[in-house]
Amino acid sequence: MADFCDQASDIEQMQRDIAIKKRRDEVVKNIDGDGSCLECGNTVDQIEHNGQMRTPRWCCIECRTLWERDNQ
Repeated sequence: MADFCDQASDIEQMQRDIAIKKRRDEVVKNIDGDGSCLECGNTVDQIEHNGQMRTPRWCCIECRTLWERDNQ
């Protein structure tokens, strides 16, 4: 049988887990671009992806490759 310190520790951990889950659920991950390529600055048009309109961050695969190479 756990003593009151163990019980308090379990309750504290449960409250921590709940708070962390709540914060993670509130986080909005925006991976869309702003309409210009991160590498060359060209205009990037929106595309449909999984039924949603998304704005890519790069205008082409070559720019993405260059940007990833230079920003790692």
